[in-house]
Amino acid sequence: MNSCQDRAGESVPKPGIAWIQFASAEGFENFLNIAQCEVDYEDDDAGVFTFEGEKWGIKYSIDDAAEYLEGDEIKQGPFRDFRVSVSVRFPFAQVEELTRLVRGYANFLAKEAA
Repeated sequence: MNSCQDRAGESVPKPGIAWIQFASAEGFENFLNIAQCEVDYEDDDAGVFTFEGEKWGIKYSIDDAAEYLEGDEIKQGPFRDFRVSVSVRFPFAQVEELTRLVRGYANFLAKEAA
């Protein structure tokens, strides 16, 4: 998982935005369930999620893990190894509440396991 907070640049077009990149769709699904996001079916963009009334941006990426760099040249391994990752962008002001929810869920799981 990767994340970035409140930085403008190529991957974050404006300040005030945080993002989290999940290595799998399952990780992203778990995060949405923990945050108890809502899906806006009325929106023209498919898969628009809202949290505390704010829309989140969702992006996905498909990479071939079998590709590797040899010198300045990208080489392909003998077989393809595709990986899908999902990232979510949301207002930085929501980081504290989302952190609280994730910690609460982690504590719940720890108690269940004990």
